[in-house]
Amino acid sequence: TYSDFTRTIFLREGRPQNSSLGNIAEGDLMPCLSVQVAIRLSPKLSVAPFALYLGHKGRLFENDRYVFGVTSFNDVEKRYTFPAANELRAFTAGATFRYHIIRQETVQGYLGAGLAYLSRSHTYRELLTVDFSASSDILGQSQEFVTSNKQALGVPLVGGLEFKVSQRVLLGVQLQAQFHPNLEDRLVTGTLLIRKRI
Repeated sequence: TYSDFTRTIFLREGRPQNSSLGNIAEGDLMPCLSVQVAIRLSPKLSVAPFALYLGHKGRLFENDRYVFGVTSFNDVEKRYTFPAANELRAFTAGATFRYHIIRQETVQGYLGAGLAYLSRSHTYRELLTVDFSASSDILGQSQEFVTSNKQALGVPLVGGLEFKVSQRVLLGVQLQAQFHPNLEDRLVTGTLLIRKRI
């Protein structure tokens, strides 16, 4: 979910018909790269500084459908979609404190929370204008794109499981959700971990 806003304006033969303004409520699935170090503080507690980068070029608004039903001047129902290119680059770094709820010889499980800094750049469609004929055919359309750069402090919540595969190597999975009090952006990542004990 983004804290950026997009506007849609529909015209009917050049005259305003309706418009809408709202934040972009959908997001893309994208690859990410994460590096972290876990430092044991006690048998149950650890702290894990981390850095995470993600970047993606995709498309938004593919599921937004605009339907014009059958009327006296519209012989058949007409449906339109107006997808648009979307590009996101984000970097976040911080640390989480973890409480190990499972600590066995071959498996460990933890929950945690912390503090992180987020910097991101988002290129998206800010304005879509479409002009329809009286019979709801498209006469013309235009799009305006902007790049929004924002920074924020966030609260990451994490949970994970790690499995021992050798004396020094662990494989794991981790889910992290990051929330930002002064930004509507939400970052949710699922990570496959390879951790080496030093």
